[in-house]
Amino acid sequence: MLPFFAAPPHLHLLGEARLVVQDRTVRLDRRTAAVLSYLALSGPTVKYRLAGLLWPDSEEHTARGNMRQLLRRLKTAAGFEVIEGQEVIHLHPQLQVDALELREYTFQGKHDEVISLKGRLLGGASFDDLPEFQEWLTGHQALLDQSRLVALRCQSQQAEARGDWNHALQLATEALALEPLAEDLYRRIMRVQAQMGQPEKAREAYQTCARQLNLHLSLPPSEATTQLLRDIEEGKRVPVSPVASPAKPRRWKDPPCLVGRGDLLQHMEEAWKRDQAILLTGPAGIGKTSIAHTFLGAKGHFARAGGRPGDLGVPYSTLRRAWGEFLAAHPRLVLPAAVRREMARLFPHLGPPPPPLETPADLKRFLEAGVQLVWATRRVFSGQLYDDVHLVDDATFEVGVYMLHRLQAPEGDGLPPRLVLTARTEELSSDRWAKLQGKVEEGHLVHLDVPPLSPAELTDMLRTLKVDGLDRWAEELYRFSGGNPLFALETARHLHQTGSETLLFPGKLPLSGRLKTLMRHRLSSLKQDTLAVARMCAVLSGEARPDRLGTALDMPAEQLQKSLQELEEAQVLQGWTFTHGLLEEVMLEDTPAAVRKWLHRQAARALEQHQGDPLRIARLWQAGGKPQQAILPLRKAAEEARLLGATQRAEAHLNEAAQLEDGS
Repeated sequence: MLPFFAAPPHLHLLGEARLVVQDRTVRLDRRTAAVLSYLALSGPTVKYRLAGLLWPDSEEHTARGNMRQLLRRLKTAAGFEVIEGQEVIHLHPQLQVDALELREYTFQGKHDEVISLKGRLLGGASFDDLPEFQEWLTGHQALLDQSRLVALRCQSQQAEARGDWNHALQLATEALALEPLAEDLYRRIMRVQAQMGQPEKAREAYQTCARQLNLHLSLPPSEATTQLLRDIEEGKRVPVSPVASPAKPRRWKDPPCLVGRGDLLQHMEEAWKRDQAILLTGPAGIGKTSIAHTFLGAKGHFARAGGRPGDLGVPYSTLRRAWGEFLAAHPRLVLPAAVRREMARLFPHLGPPPPPLETPADLKRFLEAGVQLVWATRRVFSGQLYDDVHLVDDATFEVGVYMLHRLQAPEGDGLPPRLVLTARTEELSSDRWAKLQGKVEEGHLVHLDVPPLSPAELTDMLRTLKVDGLDRWAEELYRFSGGNPLFALETARHLHQTGSETLLFPGKLPLSGRLKTLMRHRLSSLKQDTLAVARMCAVLSGEARPDRLGTALDMPAEQLQKSLQELEEAQVLQGWTFTHGLLEEVMLEDTPAAVRKWLHRQAARALEQHQGDPLRIARLWQAGGKPQQAILPLRKAAEEARLLGATQRAEAHLNEAAQLEDGS
């Protein structure tokens, strides 16, 4: 029977955590506060997954016992079941939570109400001994801080526009405490103090801005900020900031990737005409994949393949996925009997397993069968993209190096290789660099490094978005993105959708770190079901498919399709693949360890049911904390390795399986 409340119980998570029931205040210890905040902001959660998060160094049975005691103590202190459920637990439905109110006010655009809710999530509580929870907490503190920042910016702008100088100054100062490197806030303070007849205070604000930017970013104030100071000191009239119309939510289209890429595309065209393969390199976000897609798309229908996180530890995983997708899409393709026999080493449905590869001649026969399979694909596709070569497994990479010169052989019906490869410069190993450079020197491959955009090119890219007001951000976007298109685009998206005018980052974060900060903000708006699908896509990586996702999450097809559609609309996924590798990295990094283990176990079960790669299945079981379940897949992986002539690898898998069995 549900308790009767004269007034709904209220959970305060902003500032010092406490529970108010009727007229009583229940103080909460830090782990109880952690459980309540997690359930409030992350939703229903498997009880013992949360136990693993809060007692990471304890044995599983100890962590479970601790969780049961915590729930009993909370029920006794509160006088009712604050947390309900058995396996999956959730907050009592009548419980009001200030952090949720803040989030709801943000969605409703009620800025005054947002500002009225003071205090940071869980206040000054320290969770350094719980690193996974601390990571979760830091992320949610940042999201709530961002909600306050948007509200403070909006209200300070309105106060300035109506001439309420004191209120505008107070709100802008509060906002600056949350984002101490935001030049637009310094400019607002300078304008307001000029209107109040205090030019010396405006200069002090400018000097503070200059010190902060130099200290944290080694940058001077922008020209707009410096010009404002000159105008104030010269006694010129300083206009107030007008109230901007709220930005309407919109689905951002990626800008044409051809902006500023004319010379690069010309070099690619010249290599294409010479029948050379093309390698595009550069840092994350520079536009390698987009350029390759646009270039190959102009040539006609092309095949897409590439490395995925997790491939490196699973031999032939990239190759099996790429060739497997081609064979599945063309079931009527007639392959010579010798090719089918060799390909059965990777694809058992093509025939009985052939004898193991034992000699160099056996290996060459297998590689030549692969060459003939790729020749067959060239009769279907105008070109092929092999993305993220730095992530492909070693066995696939060696096959690829072999292919680079064999595909130009005259017996290939005169069809050129038509390959475009991409790789992150900083993540390609020296050994792989050397082998690819060898192919460049032999004339089989052309290496092109993708440069950043110039300031003018970045401005042109922003104009293609056709979003009013983006031009005024061009200077700052270039300074902080260094001409990296993805970082500039993600920053512009964030500025537009949050109503900010500037977005800077604490400390001297590397570019990839700043990109991930922006992507975390984009992912924070996902619903729980949708987030679960995105997380499973990240765990399955290149093995994600609707049938496997449905099995792993035990999710009805209609619900799964809805979540996949929402992820496409949010530009997180395209199909069931992440639109950018950094999004996948962020999703994995931000998933709590206990949740990640459960996802790995579910993924392993799904791949077992759908005949996935046995070594990947074994690694998923191990990552999921169930090493005994990896024994049988490891033995299957050993048999596959034996068929491919990898005797040492087969022995290693069998030894690993034996060690796991001895430890059971």
